[in-house]
Amino acid sequence: MNTWDDGSKGNYWSDYTGVDSDKDGVGDIPYVIDENNKDNFPSMKPYLSLFIVNVSTPYGIAKGSGRYRGGSVATVSISQVVIDHDNGTRRVFKGWFEDSSLISVEQSFSITVDKSRFIFAEWGKQYLVEAYSDWGTVTGSEWYGAGEAATISIGQTLIDHGNGTRRVFKGWFEDGSLAGSEQVLKVTVNEPKRVVGRWDTEYEVTVSSGTGSVAGSGWYAVGETATVSISLTQTGEDFLANHVFEGWRIDGNIVSTSPTYSFIVEKPVKLVASWRTEINIVAVGLIAGVPLIVVLLAVPMLRRRRAALPPPPPMT
Repeated sequence: MNTWDDGSKGNYWSDYTGVDSDKDGVGDIPYVIDENNKDNFPSMKPYLSLFIVNVSTPYGIAKGSGRYRGGSVATVSISQVVIDHDNGTRRVFKGWFEDSSLISVEQSFSITVDKSRFIFAEWGKQYLVEAYSDWGTVTGSEWYGAGEAATISIGQTLIDHGNGTRRVFKGWFEDGSLAGSEQVLKVTVNEPKRVVGRWDTEYEVTVSSGTGSVAGSGWYAVGETATVSISLTQTGEDFLANHVFEGWRIDGNIVSTSPTYSFIVEKPVKLVASWRTEINIVAVGLIAGVPLIVVLLAVPMLRRRRAALPPPPPMT
């Protein structure tokens, strides 16, 4: 079944035998072609070079379809050039085509009707790529055509907050899986994508001591085990005193008395080796014993000298 009229006017049929009683140019009875087809409004006179313009589109609303006299101008238009489906997918108007050839990329254009024309609006499919990160500057979030390559990047991979805390870029993740660990990620877009940049948090451990050499300073990831140590536990400050390691202090409090100390890193930490001064008992004993030795040596000498003296002369 076909349509032979537009609801008010139809075609001219040279063998039509009906009459036009109201003189409006349209026959009073339909022109029957067969049992399934008829022209309800046959024209009483032939049209002068009348052509059909058919404008179609799979998306949006197209205008411009109709019958045009030869040499007249038809204006063809589409209601919108972007249709967002609200699911990370959208259609973008590419242009008007006729016989597979592009004739215009404008939303609205005019064309001279010199023949029947069949004009088709072609659309492209695009997917949304969303890239997020809690830290740094991200580029690459935009719409991409199906099969197009997207380039996503992060401005920096290390962010130091200046308070013993820093962030280290871990990689790009999609749906919980690692998509790439490099600063720049390239992906082929064949569906909507949401890519998230993830970071590790690291804390600084600082180890210091006024005596001996220490080890263990550095950056550690949250939950990592840090081990600090000191090379000496005792040293002579001078002849009379010793310098003895008494433990590790954090914020003034001793947290361990062991030269090697391990702990879980959950925040920035500053460890200071604490020392105490002890008297060198041996040295003090030696110093204290010198006068006694001198006395002990002097007594026998005095006795010998006294024994060697001549007796005093008799009293008269």
